[in-house]
Amino acid sequence: MELPTYYKIIVDESSFDEFDQFLFHSPIGKRPCYVDLLGRNSEEVIPILNQMNERLVFLEISYQFPYPVYILNENVRNHPNFRMVKDVSELPKFFNLKSKRPRNNDMELLRKINIQRERINNLNLDAKLGFIRGNAHLNKKLYLLSL
Repeated sequence: MELPTYYKIIVDESSFDEFDQFLFHSPIGKRPCYVDLLGRNSEEVIPILNQMNERLVFLEISYQFPYPVYILNENVRNHPNFRMVKDVSELPKFFNLKSKRPRNNDMELLRKINIQRERINNLNLDAKLGFIRGNAHLNKKLYLLSL
């Protein structure tokens, strides 16, 4: 069983030809990933991200749960669907682990995490996210009323 460490995805011109196959075989949703789009301007990056989002929704691959996808690019600050970072050093440190053999207790935890990850992948995440966003909006209203 493998520890959930970052996986680097490089999008090049050859991967556009078979983008569905490329995304389907990538570990998006199975382990934390980052897409390296460093050195590209925003006119190139935005269409790539929009197409990537469209294809991931079509393939029913979650890019938010259980592990998020981060996009490395210094020119684009925000995207409505992906988390943008400027550099590898800005990625959350939690998944920056050194590879070593897990102990028996860790192996048992990894098995449980793997089972939970499979259960999350079987959920209708769009409906759940809509419910969470609706409740978050109502909670913000309630908080503002309490001030």
